[in-house]
Amino acid sequence: MPNIVIMGPQGSGKGTQGEFLAKKLKIPKISTGDIYRDHIRRKTKLGVLTASIINKGYLMPNHITNAIMTKELQKSTMKRGFIVDGYPRNIVQAKALEAVGMPNFVILLTSTTPTIIKRISARRVCEDCKTIYHLKNLPPKKSGICDKCGGKLVQREDDMPQAIHKRLSIYKVQTKPLIARYKKMGILESFDGEKPIPVVQKEIMKELKWRKVL
Repeated sequence: MPNIVIMGPQGSGKGTQGEFLAKKLKIPKISTGDIYRDHIRRKTKLGVLTASIINKGYLMPNHITNAIMTKELQKSTMKRGFIVDGYPRNIVQAKALEAVGMPNFVILLTSTTPTIIKRISARRVCEDCKTIYHLKNLPPKKSGICDKCGGKLVQREDDMPQAIHKRLSIYKVQTKPLIARYKKMGILESFDGEKPIPVVQKEIMKELKWRKVL
C-alpha cells in the first residue's frame, strides 16, 4: 500500500507530480495548498485567516494544518494508500502524519532558487473562478483574461519575489531536520525537479517499483 509524501520548495513541481501519481496509482492525493486555497476562495473564517498569513510569505500554524490533515487521512478513501503534497513541513507535522498514516516513500523534489522564482513569478490566477495559468507553460488565449469565465488574471501576493524568498528561507530551515529524519528511515529519494516533467515521472515510477512500494 503506497503511502507517499511529496516534499520540495514551492515551484518544484509537487502538484504536477502528485496529480500524475494519483492517476497512475489510483489513490487519493491530499494537498494542504489546495485545501487552504479552497477556503480562501469560499471566504470562510479559515480562508480569511489563511490569506492574511500566506500572503505575507508565512506558513500556516502546525496545530491548524495537523488538524485538517488528520481529518483527511482518517477518511475511508485513504485505506488503499495516499499521496500527500506539501505536508509535512517540519518534525511536529511529521509526527502528526505518522500517527495516522506512516509513509513508506518520500519524494524530495529539488530546484534552485532562481528557477523557482522564475516559475512562480510567471503564475497568474483568475480573480473569479481561481483557475491557475502560467505565462510561459500555460498561457491564457487572451492576455490577462481567463479562458473559462472571462475574469481578470492577477498575480497572487504570495507569488511575488519577496514572499517567495521568505517562504523558501522558512522551508529550508524547517525541512532540513525532516529530510534527515526520512533519510535515516531509508524511505527518502531525491529527484531533480528542473528536469522535464516526463523524465521525473519515469524516474519516480522506477524507484517505486524498485522499492516494491506498488
